Amino acid sequence: MTTMTNKQRSADEVAAFMNDTPGPYFAYHNAKSSGLDPVRRLHHGDDITTWTGDRLARVIETNQPWRDNFDGIRQNFRARGINGVTYSGTAYLTAGDYVRMRPVKS
Repeated sequence: MTTMTNKQRSADEVAAFMNDTPGPYFAYHNAKSSGLDPVRRLHHGDDITTWTGDRLARVIETNQPWRDNFDGIRQNFRARGINGVTYSGTAYLTAGDYVRMRPVKS
């Protein structure tokens, strides 16, 4: 019995993302903190990726981060997928490096 490597799983995820327009989707961001601010905010041009870092989308628009009812910091964004679809999503900045996004209806 063979097992898939993380690289193979990521390649399969990218292929599925390209061939389908996934509905609600869970992914990761590569935003980095800047200066003295420890919160890693999304900026125009940041990547939305698989767990291993393969790009699924690139951020094209961001809003100001905001504090939720549980004292976490979130940031809404729009991204252009490698499949040509525009996604709207939320980055959970203080809870890790993950995002939830869904296709924008045109």
